[in-house]
Amino acid sequence: MFLLSIVPIPLTGDTGDKNPSSRLAEIRSKIVVAEQRVRDLEALLTALILEQPINPISGVDNTDANAVRQELYRARAYEGELRTAEQFWNQIVDSNKQAEKDTHDLSKRS
Repeated sequence: MFLLSIVPIPLTGDTGDKNPSSRLAEIRSKIVVAEQRVRDLEALLTALILEQPINPISGVDNTDANAVRQELYRARAYEGELRTAEQFWNQIVDSNKQAEKDTHDLSKRS
């Protein structure tokens, strides 16, 4: 059974910036990279199965379909973790925006 962690993933070069919008932006950029890796691995696996010419991908044995399949599984799992983190931080950002709006509305009534 594979469990996804809801704890936010550490950011690259994390210097302690806890700004939810910054974290959300970085996670979204990581999702783009993860999606591309999944597409590349799918294409490589298809090429290996059909015995077509391949475009090499770093970090995996480009001649072994089983190794590519395992890496594809890991890449999809990582993408899923990123999407979970995106949902988490999106809720935080939305809550912060609502709190800001409520505070602004309250100060207008005073």
